This record gives sequence, C-alpha cells and structure tokens, in this order.
Amino acid sequence: RETLDSVFAQSFTDYEVIVINDESPDTPELEDVLKDYRGKVVYLKQSNRGAGAARNYGLRVSRGEYVAFLDGDDLWLPEFLTEQLKLIRSDHGYDMVYANSVNFGEWAADGVTNMALNPSHGEVTFRKLLCGDCNIFTSTVLARKEPIIRVGCFNERFRNSQDFDLWLRLAKDAKARITYQKKVLGRRRIYRGSLASDPLRSFAGELAVLDSMRGREDLTADERQVLEDTVRKRQATVGVLKGKQELIV
Repeated sequence: RETLDSVFAQSFTDYEVIVINDESPDTPELEDVLKDYRGKVVYLKQSNRGAGAARNYGLRVSRGEYVAFLDGDDLWLPEFLTEQLKLIRSDHGYDMVYANSVNFGEWAADGVTNMALNPSHGEVTFRKLLCGDCNIFTSTVLARKEPIIRVGCFNERFRNSQDFDLWLRLAKDAKARITYQKKVLGRRRIYRGSLASDPLRSFAGELAVLDSMRGREDLTADERQVLEDTVRKRQATVGVLKGKQELIV
C-alpha cells in the first residue's frame, strides 16, 4: 500500500501502473490491498520465476516509451517522475537515469543515503559499472524501453543481480547513455530478510553475473583486467564476511 500510494502521489501523472505478482506467499493480503486501487492498476500474476521474469512480464505489456521499476517495498518521493523525466530528456537525451535514495527501516540508519554507501563517480560507463565506481539502485531507474528490449531484457537465469547484468549489457551492447542525479528521489526499505540486509547473497549474485561476463569475446584488454580485478575483490570480501560469520557463531 505504501509503495502504490507513493506512485499515485507523483506530481507527474501521465503513466500506467503495472503490478506483477510473482507467486507471492502473501497473495491474499496483497489482493485485499489492491481492491482499493481497482481501475488504477494493471494486475498480473505468474508462477514464481524471480524478479527478472516479473519485470520482463511488465515490460512486455507496458505501453509507454519510458519504464521505471519499483520494488514492492520501496517508495518514490512525489517529484521522482518529474525530475527523472527532466533528466532523461536533457542534453539531447539519455537512455537511462537513476537517482539517490534514503534508506529506512529496521536495519537502516536514519538519513543514510544509498549513494553514501554505494557512490557513483563521474560518467557512467561499462568499465565503471564493472568495477563499482558507479552503482545503480533499481527502484530509482527511469529508462527508455526500446534499448532494454533490444538487448534482450532481464536475464531470467539470475535469481538476483539480474538488474546489474542488464545495466552492464545496456552499457556494452546498446552503448546506452546513462547518467544520474545525487538528489534523493526515493526511499529504500531495509529489513531483516531483504537482499539489502544480506551482503553475502548480494555479492554471490554479483559474482555470478561477473562470471558470465568472462565468457564474452568482445571485452577489451582493459575491460577484462577490470573484470578480473573486480572478481578478486568481491571474492575477498565474501571471504571476510564468511570469516566474520564464523567468529560470531
């Protein structure tokens, strides 16, 4: 309910809302809430196939030139669509934009922004996405639909980090122009059991995507070096996290 209310509170109002139910365990509660939005949302259900498949379903039925992805536990601030549309149309047009968000919830420090923890520096490129110099929070993304369709949408093989994989392919294959603003336009909910609260699961997903990139034959020598350096760093981080867990136990 909070997520949908944040969408219907947008200052920009020319949009469609598509809710995808990926066989949620709380479907009865969800559908009870959706009764209050009858006629305002397109509600679709599918067997549990993961976030990538759910987003692809939404992409297939969406009618707009632009798409935005909002997870069911996150929120947009009222100016999100207005500000992101202004940015994506600026400087002769971008293919994708993202923004800053503030973390909240039981596992979040009040007022800490996502970019304070996962910063973005300079121009967004394939190389910078690979090494983590630019970090994209999916619930603040606004993108042109056409390039996403052109590169094959989300890879449904990845149960998490499928968004990271898509951003890499957009930058490399579609030569997408991507930028961001540091203005806070969203709220990211952190809670026990969420992916954001489980860095080991998050890094495992990222490593799976990076490993798939190793099979590409079109990487430059520099890009391949950056890829291998990033894999080593992520593996080391996973080792440290697992060591800390063992010490706690």
